[in-house]
Amino acid sequence: GETELLEDARLIREETRRSRSILDALAERAGKGVGEASEALNLREFLDAIVRAQPEKRRTRITLETEPIVYHAPPGALRTAIESIVNNAFEIEAENHVHIDARAVDNELVIAIRDRGPGMDAETLARATEPFYTHKSAHRGMGLGLYLTDSIARELGGRLDIRSAEGQGTELCLRLPMS
Repeated sequence: GETELLEDARLIREETRRSRSILDALAERAGKGVGEASEALNLREFLDAIVRAQPEKRRTRITLETEPIVYHAPPGALRTAIESIVNNAFEIEAENHVHIDARAVDNELVIAIRDRGPGMDAETLARATEPFYTHKSAHRGMGLGLYLTDSIARELGGRLDIRSAEGQGTELCLRLPMS
């Protein structure tokens, strides 16, 4: 037995490293939009299009508030980041309500996405951006959405902040430089 266990452990470590490499490449591609150039985006129109693309049942549960902002970013990557957050909220609780608020604050674009869902316990909050970490059933997600959103935020020079508490919903803030 001990030789077989050591071989199994070695194989698990190798596969974990390989999987991490694949995920890092996926995140890099998502952040760069696979050769996608930055465009000047009218943020109000951009976010409104994301909301309109949601199924009607979700669309009626999303409120959008934004200042008139023109932001330069690869649209596909930014759309992926925002849609991942919105999708997570509705996958956790189908009857959720989501509020999207976009503002320029201290030379940053802050896109705050709040929901009234069940919130996260401390362990889930600490691990939320880890690849493959999820509480959803297998047919409702793989645990890559927030990992990719976090990777996109970093690729765009910003960060993803998450605040949540059990029973109090969740707020995810994309904080991106305005330059």
